[in-house]
Amino acid sequence: MSGKKSSLLLVFLGALVVKCVLGYVVPLTTDEAYYRMFGKVVAAGYYDHPPMIGWVMSLALMLGDGPLAVRLPAILMSSAVGAMIYLLLRGRDEERACLVTIFYLLSPLNVLFVIVTTDTPLFFFSFLSAFLFYRALTRGTLQDYLLSGLALGGAFLSKYIAVLLGFGYLAYWCLARKDRPSLPGMLMMGVGLLPAVAQNLWWNHAHDWNNLVFNLFNRNGDAHFGAKTIGTHLLIQVYLMTPPVVSVFLRQGGRWARRVREDRLALFGVLYLSAMAVFLGVSTAQSVGLHWALAFYPFLFVLLFLLPEKEELSRMSKRVALFTALHLVILAVALAIPLQAWEKAPFYQDMVFLLRTDELGKRLAPLERDYRLASTSYGVANILGSHMKCYVFVFGPGSIHGRQDDLWMDFRAINHGNVLVVCKGPQKREDYLPYFDSVALADVSVEGAMFHLVMGRGFRYDRYRDVVLRQVLDRYYAVPGWLPRGRADFANRYFGSDSPPISLTLPVGG
Repeated sequence: MSGKKSSLLLVFLGALVVKCVLGYVVPLTTDEAYYRMFGKVVAAGYYDHPPMIGWVMSLALMLGDGPLAVRLPAILMSSAVGAMIYLLLRGRDEERACLVTIFYLLSPLNVLFVIVTTDTPLFFFSFLSAFLFYRALTRGTLQDYLLSGLALGGAFLSKYIAVLLGFGYLAYWCLARKDRPSLPGMLMMGVGLLPAVAQNLWWNHAHDWNNLVFNLFNRNGDAHFGAKTIGTHLLIQVYLMTPPVVSVFLRQGGRWARRVREDRLALFGVLYLSAMAVFLGVSTAQSVGLHWALAFYPFLFVLLFLLPEKEELSRMSKRVALFTALHLVILAVALAIPLQAWEKAPFYQDMVFLLRTDELGKRLAPLERDYRLASTSYGVANILGSHMKCYVFVFGPGSIHGRQDDLWMDFRAINHGNVLVVCKGPQKREDYLPYFDSVALADVSVEGAMFHLVMGRGFRYDRYRDVVLRQVLDRYYAVPGWLPRGRADFANRYFGSDSPPISLTLPVGG
């Protein structure tokens, strides 16, 4: 084995070990607890996301239920992208391929990619699709175009933002002067993509377009022009590029761009730039999260292969290693600081909740005999449920996020029952009195952080349906008239169906 390949293997294994340690010591986030539930209740689709994250999580949970098991998809899929970068480039210049892959493996994009989100399978399937598309360009086989389309379908079933990758392929087909994809190849790619699109449309039609309505309308209702969102977006992109890449672009951008234009790897430049152009446009109207662009940054790193000077790649790897090490040092210091040191911080209660959930669960356990557990927040509900090994539902209207609970929960099943609502903020007794025969308030202190309990006895389902569930229906289940109506689960369950209540026994333990 050559020296560069040995170095590559050591960096790959070292980065993998660091990621596993991070995956083990960093507490689960609220979104991760939410997606963990997806893995426990596997379905063909979810209210706010396509189904891939649930399918991936279900495989991970076969290995365990702790933070590391939950995060294995993020750890392994981001590492697999590094392996694909090497396989993509090694046939042209193995030393350069090793240097580019080492740069990726040492970057924060890989080392810190341990939090599992819907971007996890999107990240993997997007690069797999581009990898296969590039192979189709070099080999000219319809089979590779088909496989690229299937992988694009996997990305689409991970997150709708994958459509930007499809637009990137079309842009390359229109712009390429040489190595232009064949029309039969593009059609074959469409054949590969078709099953995923059909599956998604089928599920949405059968669930009153929950997924599309949420992603296209509900979550974008506050869009407006703002220079602040544009500036923030540009700063995020500079950060994701990493200082070494920004530096080399400023110094050698012109020569680098000319080499890219004349090379077949221009495909990855088109895929990256077409997505960035869309994100820049979106940033004029609303905030573009850091995670939106993650799946497109490996394309930029592939283009480092075409830097004029090979030695520059080695220098960049050392710089990016220092940049990543800075992140790890900051994270290590933050985790090492005693919890009480943050007591005056405004986010102290959130820290206590994430780090001492087991203690809160022990305080609530005696009440489980008489009450069903709930929270006004889907994040609190899912974190609490994952620690207490029970289903904690959302009580009240909730927010635009985390509404999969609407499909799992049936309030008819708890009519006349007792509900314990766990909240971070103080609650008013009169806000709950219309929905219970009696209401009592209590507080629980954990490490000096106060959590608030609402203990409602005799749940009045009819009143709750007429006020809260009607509000939820009008706010979150309004379907545009131009969409063909399918089965309206939420509306039928509470406002038109005589079907028996569904079971609340969800397999959330482990």
